[in-house]
Amino acid sequence: MWFKKFFTKKKDDEEEEIIPGLVREHNMIELIGSGVSVYDSVYVPVKINIFEDKWVFIFNKFEGDDSADFTEYSLEVPGTPHQETVTITLDGVEFVWDDYDGFFRWNPFEEAVPERKFNDYVDYFSNGELRIQKDYAEHNLSPEALECAWNKCDEYYSFNVHDGMYAPVLFEMPSLFDKKERYEASRFKYFQAEAGSVVGDLLCVQRYLDKKFPDKSVPSLYLVYEQNEKRELWNG
Repeated sequence: MWFKKFFTKKKDDEEEEIIPGLVREHNMIELIGSGVSVYDSVYVPVKINIFEDKWVFIFNKFEGDDSADFTEYSLEVPGTPHQETVTITLDGVEFVWDDYDGFFRWNPFEEAVPERKFNDYVDYFSNGELRIQKDYAEHNLSPEALECAWNKCDEYYSFNVHDGMYAPVLFEMPSLFDKKERYEASRFKYFQAEAGSVVGDLLCVQRYLDKKFPDKSVPSLYLVYEQNEKRELWNG
């Protein structure tokens, strides 16, 4: 999901250029795991430079299967240094850089084709949408988890699997999803509710953690997860 294999290290990393007016930056190491895929292209951020009046995103853009073949791509958008979110557009698709969490967020932009049904209330679609019927979601998920939905309507809540915002759903309702030994198909690897992978994904949604568990350590999250595994979910 995060395209780590596409990262390359520049030979002159140790000789960083001094950029006039630069307020702060995110370097390549900080951005590991923050790549985004748009149709046949993968954009791997190598630096984000932040000025008083703009943000400059520098990517390596990969096309095709050759991970050694890329072009550098730069995108400048207006903004201020303390914004928590910044909107950019790549190949016609809108992304939001979440500076609080350090990840790109987006709404699924491809056609939603039904791919898997977990129960009468929860469905997964090929574009990365995890759709949960409204009553089921509101009975079984906390308000903090519901805030992570990218789409809310009278019928359902939608969570994006591909940008990680579905993680609180797996954390709060792990019994609904698969264990590794129960479903091995790689396309459904996102729903293998093992404690290590779920808590790891949860760390990518820092806003949720800060609101829901402001005083808890990572080891204590494992204990909460174990309690959630034993929860009896509301089923109508």
